[in-house]
Amino acid sequence: MKIIITGVCGLVGRRIASHLLGQGHVIFGIGRTQCENMDARLLTNFVRMDLSSINAVEELNKVITTDIDLIIHCAAQQPRPELLFKEYLKGNVDTTDNIAEWAKNANVQTIISFSTLAFLDLPLEDGVKITELVKANPKNYYALSKLASESYLRIFGSNSNISVLCFRIPSLVHEEQQGGVAYTFWNSALQNTDIDIYDNGQFRRNLIYIDSILEIVDIVLTKLADYKGFKLYNIGSKDTWTLLEVAKYIYKKMDATAKIFPIDKSSNVRGHWNIDVSKAEDELDFTSWSTKKVLDTYIQNMRGEGE
Repeated sequence: MKIIITGVCGLVGRRIASHLLGQGHVIFGIGRTQCENMDARLLTNFVRMDLSSINAVEELNKVITTDIDLIIHCAAQQPRPELLFKEYLKGNVDTTDNIAEWAKNANVQTIISFSTLAFLDLPLEDGVKITELVKANPKNYYALSKLASESYLRIFGSNSNISVLCFRIPSLVHEEQQGGVAYTFWNSALQNTDIDIYDNGQFRRNLIYIDSILEIVDIVLTKLADYKGFKLYNIGSKDTWTLLEVAKYIYKKMDATAKIFPIDKSSNVRGHWNIDVSKAEDELDFTSWSTKKVLDTYIQNMRGEGE
């Protein structure tokens, strides 16, 4: 297949590109800047451009002159405290609008997009499952822009001949990622330093290992003709651990003797991530990992012990 991957210089886009190139697909990668550690096989069809530009559709028409089967939309503006709302709109909404409009004119069959849990109204009580129907309640400009992007694709997919599959993902676990739940605790354990966990470490989190994202892409590729309209799915680990449980497990696996201190101080993200992945399991045959498998695989690969 011929596939466009936006945000191909990011962690997820770059990993998907290498995975699909290994399967023999033709990949056109789009990135705002020159990629670091780019797969050499991607150099031939790498397009450096700003997808949020007012001229983005016109530029795409010039550089993509072959039929495209699938777009995997990974381009996004990640949260940074200094950014204004208009910058999030450019990075998360304008890019989505432009790639979707180009896809419509180019008769693309399917768009895959990755969304977030950041704009959901997270329950403070334990045991409440977060389905795809939980109401949104964005609390910052990043979350608002991601909700706008997802809502745009919902309307677009429901009113065009292009099928759109949108996947909400929890905390990503990836060996190249210097941030996030797993990396924070792993790095502290590696340094054998004490660590404080806000909210007494009580709030639960789902995790997702990068391989699960590759799996969902493979699933979609095998059934492209089956999808119609807009489809929304949660994907991630099938169980949830509290942040305190995650920290203790990583410290134990790393033989760290430093102390973990649950403290009664509010974090920026309060509430339980306890996502329901049953829809993706039932409709797509998605195989969700356990949190233990996610963490074990991550630690093995960080130690250089992975396959």
